[in-house]
Amino acid sequence: MEKFRKQDMLLTKALIILMLILSLFASVLTVPNVTYAEGTSYSNVLDDLHKDENFNEDNYQVISNDHSVQIIQLAESVENRLFIYVYQPSGREDIIATSINISTSSSELDFANYKLTLINREGVFHKYIVEGFQTQVSNLRYYEITSIYREWNESLDVGLPDYTGNNIDEVAYPVSKAYTLIGAGDDLIITCQDIETIKVTSKYVGFIRYYSGWAWRNFYGDSHFIAFSTDKDMDNILEAELEFVTYDYDTLGDTPLGDPDDRDPSKDVNHHITLTNEDVVDNETVGLFGENHTWNRIETVSDFIQKEELTEETKASIENEQWVLRFYETEFTKHGGSSGEMFGHGTAVAKVTLLRLKYETDGYTYNLGVIDNIQSGSNTPSSETNNLWTRIEDWFSGLAEWLQILLIALIVLLSIPVSVFVIYAVWKILSFPFKVLKKDKGDKK
Repeated sequence: MEKFRKQDMLLTKALIILMLILSLFASVLTVPNVTYAEGTSYSNVLDDLHKDENFNEDNYQVISNDHSVQIIQLAESVENRLFIYVYQPSGREDIIATSINISTSSSELDFANYKLTLINREGVFHKYIVEGFQTQVSNLRYYEITSIYREWNESLDVGLPDYTGNNIDEVAYPVSKAYTLIGAGDDLIITCQDIETIKVTSKYVGFIRYYSGWAWRNFYGDSHFIAFSTDKDMDNILEAELEFVTYDYDTLGDTPLGDPDDRDPSKDVNHHITLTNEDVVDNETVGLFGENHTWNRIETVSDFIQKEELTEETKASIENEQWVLRFYETEFTKHGGSSGEMFGHGTAVAKVTLLRLKYETDGYTYNLGVIDNIQSGSNTPSSETNNLWTRIEDWFSGLAEWLQILLIALIVLLSIPVSVFVIYAVWKILSFPFKVLKKDKGDKK
């Protein structure tokens, strides 16, 4: 709630001022700062943690059936890098934290997903560096963390139903804490408080394929969406912030060429976007027979199902969800090969995760970080696309190029006498009144 959040921030600022005063007289509230020399050599995770006199290693036992990742503490380096200390109860070496969601503003949430790199580990204790993150050059730093992720594991985690065509890439574990750091070195003070977050309880990633038209090849527009539910009631979503990646792919017929999971991740393009409930989008038509469609960025699942021609598998996947975010558009084209094969080329969306939701409930406005898995859909449309024109155009595009040219030339040749006849008939019809008028004038003479 915005009102409650402002109150929390006032309390936080008051606490910060009080701690600054106390820090001038005593150091009993301080947590030792951990500094590192940049390079390939880093201090050991347990050596760092033991610098905190309140840390008790016995509080972190091995729990073999607990596959979570849990944050113990964070630290900054003198080179403005951020380190995360993690408790991984199972003690399994194949469980590695992969990324983390952090906001660095105490007034306006600005979450981003950052990759984690393992520095070293000892038993259930792991130390990670936050890639691409620079700590603030300020006496006061703020880190609001909603969740930390690990890679989905087939032997440990329950997957999604096959009919959804969706896969979980990374599993999110809640952190829901805000860390405030004041000062540096031996005078560093770290405070931690719980924050309110919202959790996505289920999600489906898909796309609607619209026919954009024909101009020597078939053009389509793909409208990518997520359908989801949360653990809180929402009367209206005002804003949604999310991240995802895109990559190019090819198809033979309707079958993707190659396994999308085997693609080079370094070629993925990262996207970070914010949607609002005022955003309205329409697809662009190209060439002949294109179909124009308009939609809202944010809508309810019931409205979405009513307006779109979805496959039965898609309906089954989203009928129990609450909201739909139509967050991105890409192009897809089809063309025929020399021997009659149908080739396609498009841009896919993958690794989708929600970061923040601003919404209304019972007249109150909330702006919260989101706990959500990173999830990908398939490259098969969630909509029915086999209308008459697409069947005709797919058939035509599937012909060899020379046969397409021959067929078009034949149609043009056949259309010439038809066109001449039509022009002659129109001319006769249009000239008839003038002939009658001329005849009447002649009769009068």
